[in-house]
Amino acid sequence: MVTISDIAKKANVSITTVSRALNNYPDIKLKTKEKVLTIAREMGYFPNANAKGLKTKNNWLVGILFTESLDIGLEHPLYAGVIESFKRTISDHGYDTIFITSNIGKKKTNYLNHCIYRNVNGVFVCTYTGLDPMLKELLESDIKCVTTDIEYNQNVPIILSDNISGIELAYDYLYNMGHRKIAFLSGPLNTLSGRERLEGYKKALETRKQVFKEYFVAYANDYDVVSGRTTCGKLLDQCSHDMPTAIISASDILAIGAINEMESRGITVPDDISIIGFDDIEIARYVKPALTTIRQDRKKLGKVIADTLVAYINQEEVSSRTLIPVTLVERDTCIPPSKN
Repeated sequence: MVTISDIAKKANVSITTVSRALNNYPDIKLKTKEKVLTIAREMGYFPNANAKGLKTKNNWLVGILFTESLDIGLEHPLYAGVIESFKRTISDHGYDTIFITSNIGKKKTNYLNHCIYRNVNGVFVCTYTGLDPMLKELLESDIKCVTTDIEYNQNVPIILSDNISGIELAYDYLYNMGHRKIAFLSGPLNTLSGRERLEGYKKALETRKQVFKEYFVAYANDYDVVSGRTTCGKLLDQCSHDMPTAIISASDILAIGAINEMESRGITVPDDISIIGFDDIEIARYVKPALTTIRQDRKKLGKVIADTLVAYINQEEVSSRTLIPVTLVERDTCIPPSKN
């Protein structure tokens, strides 16, 4: 069992210094604090069961973590709204928020050390990218974390939109309109949303006793307009012998790129092909034609994430997986196949 005496010996500092560094006392120099925290982590003091013995006061501070691979922060068309709702709700609970990065000042560190240094009570992990070693290290620590779009284990609650039902809703909408040749523009399969929305498409086909056609699906590498264009181009090329009358897109951004690609090929939406998106980001109502889509409830997502994190911090029982319902938003990109 590692003790603070062991850490003090390796760090060549006093036991008092180690204790004050671990408990985030402000009079400890940053360099010394980082040294102690790094050694503690390397020796297994963080994160492991020993850390549970460190009972510090509630600092009324939670972190919001974007993985750097997103590189878009609050500009993200979906997460921006989720985070604003999260911040409002967490503030109502009495907590302040900070953004967690792999830097402390100008010094390179990792997510866990940043959380320990700031002495946060919990973290909202907001990302759709896969697990990197630093993120995995944080999720395996004793710091309370909740996520959206990353399903890690039963100890990390996840709150997300009902992706599967959302795609089924989109498919049924098109099916009831008369469409049978419905293609799918898939999101990246290294994301939970990408995998679940593809599952929703396959489930909808099965429910309606329709045959899954591999050439009716194309897979995007990312959720952006460029990927929407290139992936739609690939889809249209592989469907040239059997063109769909409608496309379900795994996101609004991909749908907007797809519309641009179809326009460049002389295909008019919805006269030639109908398309429906997913997310209902702000720009969806302003593009021409206005995008029919599946709406994620960003305000409710943010609120439930905040409420869950606070309950988890307070050691209350929380659900390991919470689904937020989605709704259909009808606009101008879908018409019956007899008309297109």
